[in-house]
Amino acid sequence: MATELTRQEAGELVKYIVDEGAINGETSNRGNKLKFGAQLVHRERIDGINNDIEEVEPVEYNRSTRTVFKRRKLDVYNYDDPDYEQQSDEDNENPYYDIDLEEILRPISHPSELSKRDVISRTYTSNFLKHYAQQSIEIIEKEQESVNAISGFLDLLLGEDSQLLLEDGLELEDYNHIEPKTEEEKETTPEKRVTRKTANDEADPFFALPGFKVDPDAGLDPLLAEEARQCALLAKQRSTEFIQSLTTIRNNLVRAQTIKEKLYAWGREMNGDPDESDLYVAEKEAAAKAAQAEKEAKGIDTSSNSSKDGTATPQSTRRGRRRGAQ
Repeated sequence: MATELTRQEAGELVKYIVDEGAINGETSNRGNKLKFGAQLVHRERIDGINNDIEEVEPVEYNRSTRTVFKRRKLDVYNYDDPDYEQQSDEDNENPYYDIDLEEILRPISHPSELSKRDVISRTYTSNFLKHYAQQSIEIIEKEQESVNAISGFLDLLLGEDSQLLLEDGLELEDYNHIEPKTEEEKETTPEKRVTRKTANDEADPFFALPGFKVDPDAGLDPLLAEEARQCALLAKQRSTEFIQSLTTIRNNLVRAQTIKEKLYAWGREMNGDPDESDLYVAEKEAAAKAAQAEKEAKGIDTSSNSSKDGTATPQSTRRGRRRGAQ
């Protein structure tokens, strides 16, 4: 059933189309594609860097024709202009002026460049793989705690709880195998004829079987207990698979870190950089030289002190005849 518009509703619709529902001098088609007259918003009316280009310049590059919309600053610089230095100052203010993309993207031609080029060596000296390996082992430990808790709950539902095997929960008969019977207990004990039947009936409490009974449902409804068993078993299986996968990932991270350190060490060796053993030997030699110099300095001080003592106190001379001299 078609509805007729009143004069007021028609006026509001026309006003909406004129004000908001139609293109009215917009210079961008963002959010205006569904308005009336959207086809009027074309390339010449949209604000942009290419609107002032009257003629498109085709350029032959790499065996294909390409269109040039804007040239780089270096292509339009006039090096004969006295204001060229001012133009270079503008480049220095650019935060991306010192970035050398060729140096960053250029592949290495020799293993020694692993330690020469900062762009490459930064990757080999970073510790992000160690950080990820440490995070993974922490996650594995937390997940293992969850597996242990689920395993204990599953053992309880299966009637295999280890707490039931303790002495307090076995419900054993009381017996005393340490203190001997007193004379009164021996007198009150009647003597009976021992037969096979009485031997089986009157077994020693020490060898009696436990009297407890295991409730596999742990006091729950059988259907609910079975559903809990299945959920616990599924959770344990998924957690175990997650731990195995994460352990494999961590082992690969550690292996990648080891290979990275070896490659960087080989690159430093090919470049002639001193490795840790050379630095240790150099430090050891420097310490030995310092100790030797300190000993020599102490020896010079002791010799100078002894010479000073000899000049200050002259040696005493004995006078008289020697014993046995005629």
